[in-house]
Amino acid sequence: MGPFNQIGEVSMRTRKRRIRAAAFAAILAGSGVAIAVDAPAASALTRACGDPDYGWYCMYQDQLYGGGSFGRSLCGRYNLPGEWRDQITSWKDNQYGGATADTYTYYGGGSQQLQPLFSTWNGGHVSNVGTAYNDQVDVIMNC
Repeated sequence: MGPFNQIGEVSMRTRKRRIRAAAFAAILAGSGVAIAVDAPAASALTRACGDPDYGWYCMYQDQLYGGGSFGRSLCGRYNLPGEWRDQITSWKDNQYGGATADTYTYYGGGSQQLQPLFSTWNGGHVSNVGTAYNDQVDVIMNC
């Protein structure tokens, strides 16, 4: 099982409140008014996946969405932790608004150069990425 299976879930309402608060803070910052906004908790960024996972991009260690799982709910580049690198075999993309995710692998003898693997689409799912892409994902860039 992966490290994300023990992370608690943050509700969609909480995530939306944080996004609105951050946007409001940005507007106020331009006017010279200062306010403090809490950064999202780690559980808002990654967690184990269940079903359904609306708003999340989920990856699984085994085919047919089995084994350990983790998900991403916020946009950006995410370097998988060492224990998850080269472990992905299936995925579900339930992000909102047509968001997609691109996956990459490191190549070149540890030179940290990225090579594209596959892209996902909103509402898409693949129960087995096949031998060409199996257990190769190191980086996810979603949204």
